[in-house]
Amino acid sequence: MKTIIFNLAILSIIYSPQSEARFKDPSSEHTESSRQIERTPIKIFFAQPATTKEVNQEKATKAEALKAKTKEPQKNMIRSLMDHLIPRAANNPDLNKVEIPKIQIPNHSAGFEFKKPQESLDLKTKNRVQIHNFSKNARLMPVPQKEYTSEVRSKDIETKYISAFQLTEHKPIRTAYKINIRSIAKIENPPSITHYENMVKRIDSLFKGVESQYAQGIIGLWELSQNKTNGKNLQARDSLFAGLMSQRLSWEAPSSQFYLEAITKGITKEERYQQILWNAVEEIQQTALVDEIAHKIDVEEIKKSNPQGDKLNFAMAKRFLKATKNEKPYFAKYSAALQKKAPIDKLQLMSTLHELANAKDSKAANIQLIKLEELIKDDVQFETQQDAHLALARTLVKRADYEAAYKHYTNIEKNGKNRLIVMSEQAYVEHKLGMYADSLGKSVGLQSPYFKFGFAPDIHIVEILGRKATCDFGGAEAGVKRLRDRYVPELIAMESLLEKKEKPLEFYKTIIQAYKSDSPKKFERYLLNASYTMENQKLFNRSEKELESIETYGTKRSQQQERPENWEAFALDQRTKWEKRSETRKIALAEKARKDVEYLSKRLRHTFGQLELIALDIDTSAAKNFNLQSALNFPVKPLSQDLIQDDKLHWPFEDEIWEDELDYLKMKNPSRCARANV
Repeated sequence: MKTIIFNLAILSIIYSPQSEARFKDPSSEHTESSRQIERTPIKIFFAQPATTKEVNQEKATKAEALKAKTKEPQKNMIRSLMDHLIPRAANNPDLNKVEIPKIQIPNHSAGFEFKKPQESLDLKTKNRVQIHNFSKNARLMPVPQKEYTSEVRSKDIETKYISAFQLTEHKPIRTAYKINIRSIAKIENPPSITHYENMVKRIDSLFKGVESQYAQGIIGLWELSQNKTNGKNLQARDSLFAGLMSQRLSWEAPSSQFYLEAITKGITKEERYQQILWNAVEEIQQTALVDEIAHKIDVEEIKKSNPQGDKLNFAMAKRFLKATKNEKPYFAKYSAALQKKAPIDKLQLMSTLHELANAKDSKAANIQLIKLEELIKDDVQFETQQDAHLALARTLVKRADYEAAYKHYTNIEKNGKNRLIVMSEQAYVEHKLGMYADSLGKSVGLQSPYFKFGFAPDIHIVEILGRKATCDFGGAEAGVKRLRDRYVPELIAMESLLEKKEKPLEFYKTIIQAYKSDSPKKFERYLLNASYTMENQKLFNRSEKELESIETYGTKRSQQQERPENWEAFALDQRTKWEKRSETRKIALAEKARKDVEYLSKRLRHTFGQLELIALDIDTSAAKNFNLQSALNFPVKPLSQDLIQDDKLHWPFEDEIWEDELDYLKMKNPSRCARANV
């Protein structure tokens, strides 16, 4: 690394400081995400003045062309988590998928803007600054076109004048990569004083990095990257190497900000600097930061070279997971560039789940199910196997293939993250298979105080249905009351929160502040423990520590570092930029949380609708069973003495539960239904 920095330091002397390339800013194509963010499209209205028919027709044609452009697909950020790809639990109500239209800003063709000619300037009454500004504006005026009314006598003169008035694109001069001092000993056009000072400052900063004095190097390169007298291409390189030095100090959030600035200013236009950036991104530990960098890259600029390392290739492949027809080759390109098996299997799982969700018929869905079966082999990463099992189980439940689904549920490890949800789904499958003892055992255990903060109203429904199936009508009625007592306040709180229609940032604060409550609602704990919330909070917490270490750098007695000059301004700049980025992430998180609250409230209201029918069915079934007993003139089959002992019918540990035994809990009491053949 030191060798690379030293070589580039020498190269910075060689480059002409006036060779500033004109880069396109790719940031206009950037949209944010811990999940895909979609906004309402911009509506464009065209005024129709009272003009001739031809003018109106021309404007209508332009309007149609502009409208067609707005329908072009927008590049979207793919989330770093695959929770959204795994199907929801099959016993949950089907909801209408609400797709928010994507934003597409029309990209007008570039053209010259002809300004009015400036008034003549009286040099005697103006100072040097005014004269300088006048001449600068004059140089920006478009070159007029010359047309001759008669034939020019001399063709040489005509050619000379025409070439003088032609606009030529500025092309920076690139010196050879390998060059010796002797070949550049004679400098015919020395740089200006400002550019010379920038070169000296850059070299000094790079050598500070070589000497491991990263803070001194960072401050110099940061000042150069913000200096308007520094060429944009040079600003991009300064940002890149400032990011490398920040990364050496374990400041990943600030280093990612430098990398994003470098990409925005066109660092990916130069292949050798691309490779340095790829290698640097591979060392970033936080996945969310890698995803942001990958989304910022302009793919058109890196067609000739492939990113190095699995992290960036994986992030780029996720970016084009939901690719359009024109972008599908990009997904294949970055998928093929992966080297390790773990990211290959994980990306295959994400792609399969995406295709399964968009399957138009059963034949296409069956093909994806076969691919999922291949991902539960022994050589596949355990986490990927678990996600594949869960996706297969939920899909098979939707197809009413409960036996096959049960096999997959038994192969899923019920850990702390998914125990309540997965076991409640398995209890439902066991109920459908007639395994009432197993189903009731799980449904009772999952309602213990150990799971008091879990949001799982369906487990109450499973218990009620199980008790009704065994003619335990008293227990079923108690289950109905328990479900109402626990979840009616939840429904009221969720609908009240949605009615407020808070702005995203305010909604985010409401959700996050719930952790301070002594008695939070179940849905609040659900949102706080959601994967997208946890991952964002980890990122925010770590980045906050990094920013604090920057602000306190060189102030503690235990530290031996010297605090560089102008460090306070640098720390403030990093804090301001990170707050803008984190605000975007908070808005995305709030939108995702709001959609989840809408889903949970709609699902819970549907569950209460089911509950009313179940309660009516309980009363009807109880009456039928009572009439059957009366007709047969005998009570329920008497139980043997060994089955009615208190230690076998009573659960003595109300506040205690063994996690490793949850999957084996069974209800001991037998069916109480009257039977005519007894």
